Amino acid sequence: MKIKFTLTLLCVVAIISLSFRDNTIKRFHYFRSSGAAASFGSGWTGASFDNGGASCGNCHNGGGFSPSITVALLNASNNPVTSYTLGESYTLSIVINSLTGAPDAYGFQLMCVKQSDNSNINNWGATLPIAVQNTLTGSGRNYIEHSSPLVSGTINIPWTAPTTGIGSVRFFAVGNAVNGDGGTGGDNAVNASLTISQSVLPVTFVSFSGVEFNRAVKLNWLTSQELNNAYFNIEHSIDGSNFNSIGNVAGQGNSSNGFNYEFLHKQPFSGKNFYRLKQVDVDGTYKYSNTTVVKVANKKVVEIYPNPVLDKLMLRSTINLNTSKYRIINQTGAEVAAGIINGNEINVSQLVKGNYYFTLKDKNEVSISIKFVKQ
Repeated sequence: MKIKFTLTLLCVVAIISLSFRDNTIKRFHYFRSSGAAASFGSGWTGASFDNGGASCGNCHNGGGFSPSITVALLNASNNPVTSYTLGESYTLSIVINSLTGAPDAYGFQLMCVKQSDNSNINNWGATLPIAVQNTLTGSGRNYIEHSSPLVSGTINIPWTAPTTGIGSVRFFAVGNAVNGDGGTGGDNAVNASLTISQSVLPVTFVSFSGVEFNRAVKLNWLTSQELNNAYFNIEHSIDGSNFNSIGNVAGQGNSSNGFNYEFLHKQPFSGKNFYRLKQVDVDGTYKYSNTTVVKVANKKVVEIYPNPVLDKLMLRSTINLNTSKYRIINQTGAEVAAGIINGNEINVSQLVKGNYYFTLKDKNEVSISIKFVKQ
């Protein structure tokens, strides 16, 4: 009798112990849920080359949530892109949707690799969303994953494109919808991958500059590569806002070595001259370079007065301006008056009130520009 009672008691204790152990393991697993990489030191995104292609779905399964996962790379305007521009900032968006049921929590893991050799790319932002961490494993690979169960299946993570050309990149992600019972059964995991190509810029500028050269301005620019480059349109401005075309220079078409270009602006104005390049592709698309400024010293003294002016603009100069061509330009860059100087006054009574530029070319084709105000 004692032996039978003892055996029965031992069985009960064993059952209770096993149950306690299983519940403890489940609770430990759930409350330890700080991401697969942090927990196990490995990746579980389902990528074939990583951890034997293991996925969170290896353990988390049997649930009825039927989740889907969407992975997209968003630009600064929150629009999905299929290619990245070197050095640009983006957001990697993951959305886990459950078609049936209501998960108690969510988890995920994500990595980025170079497509050509699956090498690690750790270009994630230093500031990550709450409950998200960047885990570096012993294999030298970084994983972005939850640090505790997430209440939402929408995760947005900052990512910066490489600053040097490495070709296409791939993102591998796994999303997990869990029922929160502390175990892995009754959950559902789903995988996704996204390939983003590197944008190939038609022209890569190395430098663009200009210097005063014998009463002219000499512009130089250097490219490092060109793709379908038809030509450069050189644009000039006297105020930095309103530009006009002053000439074209043919491009190299396609070149992996780049080219050194130059252009001579023979008729710059005295003072600041603003220049930019409009690079035009063979298909007509275009982009602008940065703006460079060249200051040209006054070669000859010309003054206008009074300034502001009401009716007549008076000229005073150390040289004879007769027969010189003049123009009056408004703030939008439009010509509103023009003529030949004969004497030392110009009638501006017809002009509306505002700011203008008085420009002229002397007999030696030297250009001068002076700003004035019409009352």
